[in-house]
Amino acid sequence: MNGKKDKVIGFFSLYNEEILISNGQKKSFKFKGIKLYRSEATDIYPAIRLHKFAIDTTFQGQYFSNKGIKYSDYLLSQVFEKVKDVAEITGCLLIGLEATENSNSFYKEYGFKTIRKKQGNTLPYFIFKVADLLT
Repeated sequence: MNGKKDKVIGFFSLYNEEILISNGQKKSFKFKGIKLYRSEATDIYPAIRLHKFAIDTTFQGQYFSNKGIKYSDYLLSQVFEKVKDVAEITGCLLIGLEATENSNSFYKEYGFKTIRKKQGNTLPYFIFKVADLLT
């Protein structure tokens, strides 16, 4: 909420899911953890999906405080706090999300890694290790 105008300026939604990680991806990400399922080519890991993440266009690129924190940075910090809480209960190891072209660099700045590039009508898929939030 924006205290001055009493207006919602951003929101996010999360849900639990599972993410398939190929053996090649697992090696490149140096990923270890509890698997839900394992086959010769892939492992399935418990995850939290960042499904929606939006900032009102009026506030995009604007600063939340005089400390240099943008509204988008603050909202993502709230996502990370909620993910830590949920992961403690559900055992999720990853955050997953699909990102539009104009938001790819934002997520990469925070350490999200691409596991699926844009293919046809599908968006690129990114992951982030929950363990990286705990260090």
